[in-house]
Amino acid sequence: MKNILVVFTGGTIGSIATGGTINTSNTTSFKLIRLFEQQYENHRQIRFEHVQPLQILSENLAPVAWNTLIGAIEAARPDQYDGIIITHGTDTSLERCWERG
Repeated sequence: MKNILVVFTGGTIGSIATGGTINTSNTTSFKLIRLFEQQYENHRQIRFEHVQPLQILSENLAPVAWNTLIGAIEAARPDQYDGIIITHGTDTSLERCWERG
C-alpha cells in the first residue's frame, strides 16, 4: 500500500462558485480524492492522509505562506509517506509570488 500526504491550500482547485463569486470551501478539496477513487479501480492500494494548513485563493499564495506549508509538511513527518501532493489553483506561479514577496 502506498501512503500519500495531500496538502490542501484552497486555491481554484479547492474553491466553489456561488452567486457569481469564487471562494474557498472547506469541503471542495476532498472532491479530488473522491473523484480519484471513482476513476481508479485500484484506489484501495493508496491511503491518503491530508492536512489543510491554508485556505486561500491561489492568487494570494505568496512566499509568506510557504513557511506555513513547510511547517505543516514537517509536522506530518514526511518520511512516512511515499509521496506528497500539494494542491493549489491555476493562479499560483512563482513569478507572481516573487513579485509580491
